[in-house]
Amino acid sequence: MRRGSAVAFAALALLGLLGADAPRSAPPAHLLRVSPGLISSTVPATPVTPVAPVTIEPTLPLLINLKLTGQHGGAQGGVARLEVSLDAGAPLDDVALILVLPDGLKAEDGPLARGLHMPLAQGEHRGYIVPLSAGRAGRFPVRVHAAFRLADGRSFETNQASLLSLGVTAPEGRSNAGAYEFMGVPQEELPR
Repeated sequence: MRRGSAVAFAALALLGLLGADAPRSAPPAHLLRVSPGLISSTVPATPVTPVAPVTIEPTLPLLINLKLTGQHGGAQGGVARLEVSLDAGAPLDDVALILVLPDGLKAEDGPLARGLHMPLAQGEHRGYIVPLSAGRAGRFPVRVHAAFRLADGRSFETNQASLLSLGVTAPEGRSNAGAYEFMGVPQEELPR
């Protein structure tokens, strides 16, 4: 076997291995030129667009973040401030937001306290601040309920919540990212 054909064969085999995950078709003529005993390739100077990473679970196109700040309280209740931020990952039609509060907790009048209906464009960010007050000490779950429709007609409903503690101490356990962890006993070891 001549040396030139061995090099050409090795180069063709290498090109075949590098394109193993590409569709099985012949490369376009402008990308590969074969001349006797010499293989050269040219690559067009077009930028490569990054591809978004694939996720295991799909996510909703509306991100709702709640943050409770300025919490001051005692045995007679207290005040706090709820900061709500919305981020749209896709164009959303007819977004409806409702603030759901338990008995004993009141919100000052404002757009979120009355309920909102609006569209959101892709990438749009909105923020709202709601002053809260309670007439007694306690733990109050604060929830924002959202319903929205995508441009293709699909409808979704979701909730985001946080726990407001005014004038009470946190229960025993360890707070881990807003959730409490308690020591547990396997069910098999429980006395019967």
